[in-house]
Order: sequence, then structure tokens, then C-alpha cells
Amino acid sequence: MYRPQLNPGEEVIKTSPDVIVKNVLFDAFLTNKRIIFVKKSEELYEKKELVFPINLVRNFDPKTDQAGTPTIEFLIQKPSGENGNLILKFAQSGDYRYFERDEWIEKLKIITTQAQNKNSYGAFSSGPDRTSQSAPVYNPPGPGTGGNIGYEREAPHLNPRQGFEPSGRPPVAPPPVPPYESRRNDSYGQPPKMPPVHEDNRQSPPRSPPAGYPNQYHNIQNRPPVPPHESHMPPVPPRGGMQTPPAGYDAGTVNKPSFCGYCGAKMPSGSVFCPSCGKKAESHSSQQQNAGGYGASPHTQNLNQRPPVPDRYMRGGPDESFQRRAPPMPPVPPKNGGFSLADDPEFQNMRGNKRSLRNSKPQGNLSKAQEKAYKASEKQRLKEQKQYEKEQRKAVKSRGQRQRDPYGYKESRLPENLPMIIGGVVAVIVVIAVVMFALNSGMFSGENSPSPTNPGSSSSPAADYTPGSTSVSENFGTWHIQIIYSGQWSGSYSVNGVKTTITDDDGEPAIYGYKDIKLENPSGTITVTTVKDDGGSGVLMVDVINQKGQYAASGSSTASSDSVTVSATVS
Repeated sequence: MYRPQLNPGEEVIKTSPDVIVKNVLFDAFLTNKRIIFVKKSEELYEKKELVFPINLVRNFDPKTDQAGTPTIEFLIQKPSGENGNLILKFAQSGDYRYFERDEWIEKLKIITTQAQNKNSYGAFSSGPDRTSQSAPVYNPPGPGTGGNIGYEREAPHLNPRQGFEPSGRPPVAPPPVPPYESRRNDSYGQPPKMPPVHEDNRQSPPRSPPAGYPNQYHNIQNRPPVPPHESHMPPVPPRGGMQTPPAGYDAGTVNKPSFCGYCGAKMPSGSVFCPSCGKKAESHSSQQQNAGGYGASPHTQNLNQRPPVPDRYMRGGPDESFQRRAPPMPPVPPKNGGFSLADDPEFQNMRGNKRSLRNSKPQGNLSKAQEKAYKASEKQRLKEQKQYEKEQRKAVKSRGQRQRDPYGYKESRLPENLPMIIGGVVAVIVVIAVVMFALNSGMFSGENSPSPTNPGSSSSPAADYTPGSTSVSENFGTWHIQIIYSGQWSGSYSVNGVKTTITDDDGEPAIYGYKDIKLENPSGTITVTTVKDDGGSGVLMVDVINQKGQYAASGSSTASSDSVTVSATVS
């Protein structure tokens, strides 16, 4: 299981895998200082942690959501000072986790109580123990005699000259302050370097008054300051990193260079427009004055000086031997906010933008040489652009032709067997068309081999009729006779004068319900006559449908003993 990286003095108290925070699955770790949520992932290096310090937890309540899942609702202080809610869900997959939630609550109570007691002890602590043999000013940050607040509170700076009574009797003498040579190294890992001291002033007065000599101590206290000495070293800049102009400095007498606010190029004295980009730009001189520099570019100011480092013990200035490499010239952001790739001339050249003369020509008064150079460059640019467009058109034109690359392969987007594919498709279409024509023309209907039919005999079960005594020279397809009635009925039909009695599948003339009669290639006139046999009041419907699926004739009746007769001419 993944283990988070802990800080010094931190230990894991409770671990809970598979918890949900904001619909995301985490592994939760409760330590004595933090609450850590590690996002579930297959890759170990992709683990992401969500950390909340214990001192920012203002409240926590055990609850249960609507689905019965145990939860803990935290009230956590945000960096802005406001309080926000965070709900920790213990996902249940077969077992109940209420006991695990209660363990979190108990351990959180213990941790928060210890943290409150520690903070209250540190708040009322009077400082470091004066019985220690070393001065508290030199104790390193961390846990000490004043409580575990080493990173929250600095040790007080003691001045041996403070606290003496006017009568000259000093109180309990504080421990002596060691010289600079015995102090700890600074944050850069080097001993602090003090300003050079003159040979006559190397003897410093004692840091603490010797016992029994109060008058001598007061004489030392009233001693005048050491006069400054001569030195050829550059003056140490102030801790704020800002330089001040020397005495007698006049802003109007110094030739201050100005820089373009868009491209950063140096602008001639008295010019308002940049000779590089041609835009009216605000010079950097005002920015230099606002930054505290005088007569130097803000990018080259303080390059060889070590940046000031805050020193809690006030142990001296920066290291003069430190040399820092000059950083690259950063681009000046445009006034409309942010950078854009469209403002980069190299990006515009890659995109092939056609910059107009108004945008590309430098503004301002140009000399003849500059004007001539600009026209020559513009002419060359237009020539290259036309050549590029010509090559593009040539490439597009020759892209459809069959060419061979240097390796001997054909360059063509069309397959080589395209004619065979087209021929096969055409052959299939022709075959389908011939078959459809043969079926529609009645070539396979069998009218050339007529069979005689006895009109007096019963019809076949399918009620198909093929006239035997009529010679038909034209094919009219298949016709249908449909009779619909819910009761018992009987009837007959005639085709071109040949009458046929309608029977059911068993050959009985009494028929019940629906009947469909199919006529193959009829001719002349089709007449259908039906009669109700049961005397019912239902609807008796008779329809004659042609080869196109259309109603050639139709009739109906609701009378109890009425007959329905319809006729249609085959055409």
C-alpha cells in the first residue's frame, strides 16, 4: 500500500483505504499533524495527495448520508480565512464501517486536544530557560525549552546594555554574547563576512560589564562611535535592494537610455516611435525611476550583487564575492495584457501571414538608406511568397497524376484494379436488369403451354384460374378477387364469359369468412357475384385488384339477403 512522505516528528495514527471525498476515491491517512488523502491510481508515481493540517480543522461531526454510508463532516479554514465544509465518506462494500468512523472521531479528538494544549502552553510561555548555559539567541529553530514552537516564535534578542539601573548596579548578568567568528553559518552555508575594520579599531569593548566595575561600564556605554575608515570596496546596498542617487544628482544632466515597451529595443534620444517595430511606445526611463534605478537599464541593474537575504540574527550584509550570471532580457508584456503567438514575428513567418505595408513598415522619419533597405527586403519577401504559392499550386496540380517516388513505387490514390471493379459492378447491374425484365414480362409464367379447364368442375383450393379457350396475345399479370364477410356466403366469378363456382379448401360451395382468388393473366371482363347465406347484417365486401395492386372494382352490402355483384375489364 502506498505510504505518504511524512515530516520530521510526524507519525501515522490511522489508515483508511477506499474513502470518498468529492466523488473521488482516496486512501486516507491520519497523522498527528495532518490529514492526508492519496488519490487511487495504478501507477505509483501518479499518486496525488490532498493535505489538510490539523490546526486548520475547526470542527468535525460523525453523520450518515441517505444511503446509510457513515461520513464525517469537517469544517476546515481556507487560506482566505473563511470556513468550508468537507465530507469524508467511508465506502461500504459488504461490511459496515461505522466502527472505523468512530475510531477516526476518537483519534481526532485526542489530536486536536493535544494541539490546543500545546498552543496554549506556547502562548503563555515566558521565553527560553535562563538557566541554560548558552544564549537563547543562538538556539536553532525547533523544539526547545520554550515549547514546541521553534518555527512559530523567534528567540528574543538580548542586549547586554539594556536593563541596568541608573545607579550603576547591574541586575543579574545575562550570558555573554560570543564573537562573530563562533556564530553559526548563514543560510548559504558560509560564515558571515563583516565589513573590514581598521587596524586601530579592531579592539571592541567588552560585551558584558565586569563585576565590581560599574563606572567603567558606563564609560564604555558613553564611548563615541568608531569613525568610518577608508575602503576601496563598493558600498553595500541597503536590504531593500533599492539604490538611491548620490548627492548632487540631477535627473536632467544624465543621458538616460529609453527602451521600447513592445519589443524591448533601444530607442534613440528624443524619438517617440520605435525604429524596430514602428510602434509608439512608452520608454523604460519612467519604469527605471519607479524601480529606483538611475541611468541604467532595469535588466542590467544589480547583476553582480547578491540579493538581500532576511537574517533573523542581523549578522551582516551579502557576500561581495558572489557573481551572478545576467538573466536573459525578458519581453515586455503588451498593454492589453498577456502574450499571444500572433504577436511573435517568427510565428507569423511560419504561418505565412501576408503582413501589409502599413503594419510592417517602420513608422517615423526614415533615412534614405533605411527606406532603400526596407523596399529591398519587402521586394524579396514578396518574391519568395509568390515562389512559394507557385510551388504550392504546382504540387496540387501534379498530386493527381501517377508519379513514381525515388523508390519506384507509384504515387496514386486510386487502386490499380479499379477498371475490373467497375466492370464487375456494371455486369451485376445488367444481370439484375435482365432478370427483372423477364419476370415482369411473364416469360416464366407458362402462358405458352395452356391447359384446358372444365368450367363445371370445382376450382382448385388456391382458386387459380387459367382460361383454356382464349388465346391471349398480351400479358396482364396476376389479378386477385377478395371477398370479406364474417358469416356464411357463396358465389361465383366469370372471366371472359367462363363461369366458375367459388368453393372452400374442401370443395364445399358454402364458405365462411375471408377468401382470396388469384387469376393468372386474365383477359376480357371479370364478373364476381356473392350472396349471404346466413341472413346476417354484417358487411359483405367484394374487391377486384389488378396486377398493379390497384382496385379495379369494389362493392359492399349490409342487407340480410342482398347479393353483391362487381365487374372489371382487364386492360
